[in-house]
Amino acid sequence: MLDIIMWGCVSMAAASLLKTIIPLQLDERALLYYLRTDPKAQKWVYRFGEKKAASLSRQIFMPLCIVTSVAIIAYSLWLVALAMTTGA
Repeated sequence: MLDIIMWGCVSMAAASLLKTIIPLQLDERALLYYLRTDPKAQKWVYRFGEKKAASLSRQIFMPLCIVTSVAIIAYSLWLVALAMTTGA
């Protein structure tokens, strides 16, 4: 049962990376569109302005999200491998 849950964590973290985080990191127009349309992002734009919010997103938030997603994937894969080798 644990391995099914961990495979779900792996797939969700990978989907998050591939579908949202990496495309926003690579495409400036997509990031600006996201900042203009997402209600949570609009609060950052209102507080810091569009240029500063985009800069903060690129320099701090997206790398942090990438590291977090990779950590979740690695930890989940490690737990799956552990469960498979111990027969749990």
